[in-house]
Amino acid sequence: MRKVPNSRFSNVALVVLISAMVFTTFSPSNAAQTAKPGASCSKAKATSVVGSKKFTCLKLGSKLLWDNGVLIVKAGATCTKAKATATVGSKKFTCLKLGSKLLWDNGVSIVANGTSAVDQKAVADKIIADAKAEADAKAAVDKILADAKTAADKIIADAKAAADAKAAADKIIADAKAAADAKAITDAKAAADAKAAVDKILADAKAAADKIISDAKVATDSRAAADAKAAADAKAVADAMTATEKAAADAKAAAEKVFGDPAAKAAADALAAKEAKEAAERYANATCASGGKCSLGNTGPGGGIVFYDAGSMQSWGRYLEYAPDGWRGAKGDQEAVWCNVDNLFFSGTVTDAKLKASLGTGIGFGKANTTLMLAGCTSGAAVISNAYRGGGKNDWFLPSRDELTKIYCYVMAGCNAFTNNVLGGFYRAYYWSSSEWTNQDSFLVDFYNGSSSTKYKANTFWFRPIRAF
Repeated sequence: MRKVPNSRFSNVALVVLISAMVFTTFSPSNAAQTAKPGASCSKAKATSVVGSKKFTCLKLGSKLLWDNGVLIVKAGATCTKAKATATVGSKKFTCLKLGSKLLWDNGVSIVANGTSAVDQKAVADKIIADAKAEADAKAAVDKILADAKTAADKIIADAKAAADAKAAADKIIADAKAAADAKAITDAKAAADAKAAVDKILADAKAAADKIISDAKVATDSRAAADAKAAADAKAVADAMTATEKAAADAKAAAEKVFGDPAAKAAADALAAKEAKEAAERYANATCASGGKCSLGNTGPGGGIVFYDAGSMQSWGRYLEYAPDGWRGAKGDQEAVWCNVDNLFFSGTVTDAKLKASLGTGIGFGKANTTLMLAGCTSGAAVISNAYRGGGKNDWFLPSRDELTKIYCYVMAGCNAFTNNVLGGFYRAYYWSSSEWTNQDSFLVDFYNGSSSTKYKANTFWFRPIRAF
């Protein structure tokens, strides 16, 4: 380092000494008393500078005492004016602007030969670096503290959320248990009610089945009686015809005997021929509706349309007619369920062999099927069909499956599904038959293509009454 003349050092030392003496002598706080740590003072917040320290009078309880004092100037302490300098003891401090702060540097020792500008810059650079490092460290600590507080707040929030979730879960469990207990009670009552309902249904079904069997037996007995009467009537007619023929022969013989000549015989023959011709003309002029011979498409005795001819008299009759379009009081057919009792196999309850043989899907079975249904049904297709009174007749019924197929073939021009000329006002849709399949299903015929299938009895489909004669 470059040496400084002794005279310059002496001058500097003298200036420092004089300044210190002046500062100490004229300090307002020191004029009255000398401050030292713990000594008594007289006025709270009064200050006193002693050497490089500034003391403040503090009120501690009932006492007024000097504090330990603070250095007026020290390295890294805050200062107020950039580039300002202060000498404390053997050091000279300089106020530096570091970023937004004003801080005292570490001070430069005042020696006899002084210091170089290079050394002062190095010291200043170190002070700046140290201050920056301290500021960075403080910022890092502040960030760590902030992050720690955020983490702590999150932990507290999570703990509260967990507690709330547990409380909610406990409530859900309690509510679910209460609901389960209530449901168990309700289910038990519902099961008891359901069992009682099932028992009643079974009892009602048995009673209905017993009534069906009883009514069917009565119907069968009535049918047998009617058949026996018809046979007796036929025999009586035959006997009458035999008696008439015998009487005619006797009359002829008597005439031949009385007249005794060919002329009398010829007159008797002519009379008999005339009567036979008149009887034939009367039968030929009778219509289907009035008891004469019927052809398909004729109007039958019940006002319906004849759609089937068995060719000869059967146990159920010879002809079948369906109710005319408008039979229900308006154009078209009516829709209904098969029967309001939709869980009973009517024909399955029959044990009588003769009655069972009259039930089923074939031609001539519709009447017996309907009679069996009427023993248990109070509404539905069979009940409505039986209530129809076309032509003043009370023997209308719901057709069997095969009888319904015969209607389809007649109205569809010989079972032709592609015809555009559908007779009788029938719809191209499903029609109920009186033939059963199970306790829940019965047969119907699709008037779109003539196929048959089974459907649930509670479903609603079209139907058309028919009668036999």
